[in-house]
Amino acid sequence: DRSQIVATLPALLPTAALTAAGIMMLRDSDSALAGVGLLSLGIAVGPSLGHFYAGEYGLGGILILGRSLFLAAGKGALALAGLVAFSSALSGETNDGDEAFLTTMVALAVGCGVVALGGAIYGIVDASGAVRRRLARRRAEAVRRGLASLSVAPMIGPTARGGTVLGLMAAMRF
Repeated sequence: DRSQIVATLPALLPTAALTAAGIMMLRDSDSALAGVGLLSLGIAVGPSLGHFYAGEYGLGGILILGRSLFLAAGKGALALAGLVAFSSALSGETNDGDEAFLTTMVALAVGCGVVALGGAIYGIVDASGAVRRRLARRRAEAVRRGLASLSVAPMIGPTARGGTVLGLMAAMRF
């Protein structure tokens, strides 16, 4: 079945790679827009890949949707702040209301980014939990159906006198 350790890898590696690539691209003005896209993709989608691996498609999708909405709200707040600042610069007039609005929009954008980042961290950390929940559901289903599994494997081991002993090892899961 699924491994808890392996579940973390599809959540962590694409997230880290896309986020790092996006940050690197933000440094160059020619590729900044693509950098924002990669950064957003890494934060929004990457962490849910561990949930998809574990078979928790619904939760993975909900987490993608939530992180995407917070990222979109943050970007919208920054875009709105940029429009107000641009309008003030064109008119040559600034007032206290504009400054308060800009401060609020930037704070909103930062807050949305922090929530999305927190959701990404949760998605990565919970990937192994998704596998544990999957295994618990499978065990509960097997018990409900009255199914038990028996595994038998050959075994070779040392004896106390330096010889070798052959045997069978059995494990039962119910």
